[in-house]
Amino acid sequence: MCPAVSEGVAITGVITSFCLDPHQSWLAVGTSSGFHVCWDLRFQLPISTIDHPFREYGNMEYEL
Repeated sequence: MCPAVSEGVAITGVITSFCLDPHQSWLAVGTSSGFHVCWDLRFQLPISTIDHPFREYGNMEYEL
């Protein structure tokens, strides 16, 4: 993995899931801290960062 991606994700938590597009141009990761980060691998820059709304409640268990 490119250094820019590993450094940026370390700030938002441990990677728990990821998805790479078929052309390997972008990478979407989900982290243990409740963030979803999308990276443009061509330029090694984050495209967007979304934090999960339940993140503010800590590590509570949720009933669906």
